[in-house]
Amino acid sequence: MLRNWTSRFFTRSALLCLGALSLASAGHAQTWDQKIAAARDNAARLEQMAEEKGAPMLGTLDLRADVAEFKCLILAEMLNAGDVSPHIQLYGPNPADEPDLNDPYAIRLHATADAKWAYQASLIVDLSEDQRLEMWNLTCDGKLGIPTGLVAADWATRATFRVEYGILYVLGDIEEGFFDEFQSFIQTHEVNRVFFGSRGGSVGEAVKTGRLIRQLGLETDLYATCASACPLAYLGGTPRLIDNWRFKLGFHQMAYNGEPLPLDHEFYGLVGDYVTEMGANGDYVVTAMKSAPIDQMYYPEFQDMCDAEITWVRGNCSQPHPSVRR
Repeated sequence: MLRNWTSRFFTRSALLCLGALSLASAGHAQTWDQKIAAARDNAARLEQMAEEKGAPMLGTLDLRADVAEFKCLILAEMLNAGDVSPHIQLYGPNPADEPDLNDPYAIRLHATADAKWAYQASLIVDLSEDQRLEMWNLTCDGKLGIPTGLVAADWATRATFRVEYGILYVLGDIEEGFFDEFQSFIQTHEVNRVFFGSRGGSVGEAVKTGRLIRQLGLETDLYATCASACPLAYLGGTPRLIDNWRFKLGFHQMAYNGEPLPLDHEFYGLVGDYVTEMGANGDYVVTAMKSAPIDQMYYPEFQDMCDAEITWVRGNCSQPHPSVRR
């Protein structure tokens, strides 16, 4: 929810070996570290087999698909939500299934799926229970064909920060003090990209964060859904991308103390000015915000957001990649 206005408004299973049990069936006897190691080993074996069989190289979609889906398969198991695989339509193979060893291309696809699964599991296994709940609700609950309510929990969590390979992953609510924590983290870590996953929170904190991101010349992308005030921080990125089309930017009306602000309130004008300052269409963002009440969310079409220079979405925008346009 957009809230907490202050006077500082703007100041990653797989076969253990060929012909062996799948990771899913062996999972009851393995820790998560063992599962991840088994998936990585199997990915390497299958990749070597694909090479020996002369398998063709994979395309961009093959390499990037199913990231969100794998996250949800992993989270569902960790959070005891049951098997959600019947609800999810995967682009590529399910790591829990056996590959067709007579098809070199299928072998390479499966090797890639195992590697992606292992990578996502390695990230999620280090999260706290609250962080896993946050990611589940942002990415899986009621999304990707998964029913709502499989995990019942209070999932309001304060934002947390983690850096890996120069990427700062931000997950959780943008509450008062977020900007100071973000700035302190940036100052003590090597960061060149920021990935957001958040329900939002304070508009003032988000705007200050966006300005700092712009000042530092950091790229922004999404780690999960980024909604409410979160897109305002995301807009500071240069460039700003959505590399995985499963993740969305969401907007709704602003509120103060739980009550919606009048649609003609001056704060909408200030937000529009900020968005324009960040090089995007301020009128479009303000209109998007006004399109949903405070208890709902509006998710614009990707092409519309590309046209408004809010973002660039791989495979969904007709414009060239920002690196080409510069």
